[in-house]
Amino acid sequence: MKSFFSLPAFTWFVGAAAAALAQNPESSELGIPERWMQEVIDASRGPISASVADLPEGSRQILLVNQHVLFTTSYQPKAGQPSESATVVLLSGKASPSSDQSLKVAYITVVADGKTLRRPNYSRAAGVIRMEVHARNLPTLLRQLELPKVYCWIGHFPTEHIYADVHATK
Repeated sequence: MKSFFSLPAFTWFVGAAAAALAQNPESSELGIPERWMQEVIDASRGPISASVADLPEGSRQILLVNQHVLFTTSYQPKAGQPSESATVVLLSGKASPSSDQSLKVAYITVVADGKTLRRPNYSRAAGVIRMEVHARNLPTLLRQLELPKVYCWIGHFPTEHIYADVHATK
């Protein structure tokens, strides 16, 4: 699979990158669309509401991944609060033929082991799957991204069970 940057990581301070893009949004030296940068910042800051109507029971959305970027971010949520950091994996690609064609990206936020994970969600308006994984799963995820076929999907099953994961194969 093609990566924007070589792994194991491309790291920078997202605030500085976002500021650089804001100064000249037409020319992205990093090769990353400004909208994706803002999505990464938003994904790091907290939950982004997505209506369950975007993923009705019995439905699923599948992203056929063709590119990925690994972000290590540092940010201050609000003035006077301590700075925080996050690792976010951005997967981009196209929707499977049976999925909503607005689906273009998935954000996988890495959280501390032991921390409660937020429920995965899908936003039709943004064309985004969002999910969290524990830090102990990051090495496995990075190995998956080295394989040629990568898929990220989310499904809504009976009793409000929402499931998301990343599949990879040769």
